[in-house]
Amino acid sequence: HRAISGAALWEALLEGRWSIVKVTRRGGGMEWVAVENPADDRLRSPGLTERDVVQRSLRGQSLKAVALDLGLAESSVATALARALTRLGVGSVPELQRLRAGLTSK
Repeated sequence: HRAISGAALWEALLEGRWSIVKVTRRGGGMEWVAVENPADDRLRSPGLTERDVVQRSLRGQSLKAVALDLGLAESSVATALARALTRLGVGSVPELQRLRAGLTSK
Protein backbone atom coordinates (compact mmCIF):
# COMPACT_ATOMS: atom_id res chain seq x y z
CA HIS A 1 0.00 0.00 0.00
CA ARG A 2 1.24 3.45 -0.95
CA ALA A 3 0.68 6.46 1.27
CA ILE A 4 -0.79 9.61 -0.26
CA SER A 5 -2.37 12.57 1.46
CA GLY A 6 -3.47 16.17 1.23
CA ALA A 7 -3.63 18.02 -2.05
CA ALA A 8 -1.97 15.12 -3.90
CA LEU A 9 -4.80 12.82 -2.83
CA TRP A 10 -7.40 15.39 -3.88
CA GLU A 11 -5.87 15.56 -7.38
CA ALA A 12 -5.63 11.76 -7.53
CA LEU A 13 -9.34 11.52 -6.65
CA LEU A 14 -10.32 13.96 -9.39
CA GLU A 15 -8.18 12.09 -11.91
CA GLY A 16 -9.69 8.72 -10.91
CA ARG A 17 -6.37 7.25 -9.74
CA TRP A 18 -7.71 6.88 -6.18
CA SER A 19 -11.24 6.41 -4.78
CA ILE A 20 -12.85 7.05 -1.43
CA VAL A 21 -14.70 4.16 0.18
CA LYS A 22 -16.89 4.50 3.27
CA VAL A 23 -16.33 1.77 5.83
CA THR A 24 -18.05 1.01 9.11
CA ARG A 25 -15.83 0.85 12.16
CA ARG A 26 -16.21 -1.96 14.67
CA GLY A 27 -17.61 0.38 17.31
CA GLY A 28 -20.21 1.69 14.93
CA GLY A 29 -18.98 4.94 13.33
CA MET A 30 -18.18 5.50 9.69
CA GLU A 31 -14.91 6.61 8.16
CA TRP A 32 -13.51 7.27 4.71
CA VAL A 33 -10.64 5.20 3.40
CA ALA A 34 -8.65 6.09 0.28
CA VAL A 35 -7.82 3.20 -2.04
CA GLU A 36 -5.65 3.26 -5.13
CA ASN A 37 -7.43 2.15 -8.31
CA PRO A 38 -5.82 -0.28 -10.74
CA ALA A 39 -4.01 1.56 -13.55
CA ASP A 40 -6.32 0.06 -16.19
CA ASP A 41 -9.57 0.98 -14.39
CA ARG A 42 -10.81 3.82 -16.61
CA LEU A 43 -14.39 3.49 -15.33
CA ARG A 44 -13.42 5.32 -12.14
CA SER A 45 -11.86 8.25 -13.95
CA PRO A 46 -14.21 11.24 -14.23
CA GLY A 47 -14.36 12.76 -17.70
CA LEU A 48 -13.48 16.38 -18.37
CA THR A 49 -17.12 17.49 -18.19
CA GLU A 50 -17.53 15.77 -14.83
CA ARG A 51 -14.36 17.42 -13.51
CA ASP A 52 -15.52 20.84 -14.71
CA VAL A 53 -18.92 20.34 -13.13
CA VAL A 54 -17.38 19.21 -9.81
CA GLN A 55 -14.94 22.13 -9.70
CA ARG A 56 -17.66 24.68 -10.45
CA SER A 57 -20.08 23.08 -7.98
CA LEU A 58 -17.42 23.20 -5.28
CA ARG A 59 -17.08 26.94 -5.97
CA GLY A 60 -20.78 27.28 -5.19
CA GLN A 61 -22.17 27.62 -8.70
CA SER A 62 -25.71 26.36 -9.21
CA LEU A 63 -26.48 23.67 -11.76
CA LYS A 64 -28.08 26.33 -13.95
CA ALA A 65 -25.00 28.56 -13.80
CA VAL A 66 -22.70 25.64 -14.58
CA ALA A 67 -24.93 24.67 -17.50
CA LEU A 68 -24.80 28.20 -18.92
CA ASP A 69 -21.01 28.41 -18.49
CA LEU A 70 -20.38 25.06 -20.17
CA GLY A 71 -23.08 25.37 -22.83
CA LEU A 72 -24.88 22.25 -21.63
CA ALA A 73 -28.43 21.43 -20.64
CA GLU A 74 -29.05 21.66 -16.91
CA SER A 75 -30.09 17.99 -16.89
CA SER A 76 -26.74 17.03 -18.46
CA VAL A 77 -24.92 18.94 -15.73
CA ALA A 78 -27.01 17.22 -13.04
CA THR A 79 -26.22 13.83 -14.57
CA ALA A 80 -22.48 14.61 -14.82
CA LEU A 81 -22.43 15.77 -11.20
CA ALA A 82 -24.26 12.66 -9.99
CA ARG A 83 -21.86 10.39 -11.90
CA ALA A 84 -18.82 12.24 -10.57
CA LEU A 85 -20.04 12.11 -6.97
CA THR A 86 -20.63 8.37 -7.31
CA ARG A 87 -17.18 7.84 -8.77
CA LEU A 88 -15.63 9.91 -5.98
CA GLY A 89 -17.51 7.92 -3.36
CA VAL A 90 -19.60 10.73 -1.86
CA GLY A 91 -23.31 11.45 -1.84
CA SER A 92 -23.51 15.23 -2.13
CA VAL A 93 -21.60 18.41 -2.92
CA PRO A 94 -21.49 19.44 0.79
CA GLU A 95 -20.00 16.03 1.62
CA LEU A 96 -17.44 16.52 -1.16
CA GLN A 97 -16.64 20.00 0.20
CA ARG A 98 -15.98 18.54 3.65
CA LEU A 99 -13.77 15.86 2.13
CA ARG A 100 -11.78 18.39 0.11
CA ALA A 101 -11.41 20.67 3.11
CA GLY A 102 -10.11 17.79 5.19
CA LEU A 103 -7.60 16.78 2.52
CA THR A 104 -6.29 20.16 1.40
CA SER A 105 -5.94 21.67 4.88
CA LYS A 106 -3.18 19.22 5.82
